[in-house]
Amino acid sequence: MAIPNHMYLLLKMPVPNEVLSIHGDIQTSHSCETENINTSEAMERSNNQALVAQAAKDLAKDQLRIPSNDSASGSQLHPDSQTKAIVLKATTPTRPP
Repeated sequence: MAIPNHMYLLLKMPVPNEVLSIHGDIQTSHSCETENINTSEAMERSNNQALVAQAAKDLAKDQLRIPSNDSASGSQLHPDSQTKAIVLKATTPTRPP
């Protein structure tokens, strides 16, 4: 049975008559972790694209339409009447000691 120690990047395994210690490298660990994250994100995007493509195939032809730019103006955000306006100055006030 191997015992990993993530804090010290150390893996200890029993072998006949001794304990084998394998030391890790922080740069290699970081690059492997970054590559794993990028690969999993790419796979997730690929799966999502396949699901969207399948959903589009399942829709009827009359349901497939691209929204016009006019519909975007109806979803614009508007300030709330209870929102307080704060005037920001270029200089910051001095703090008391």
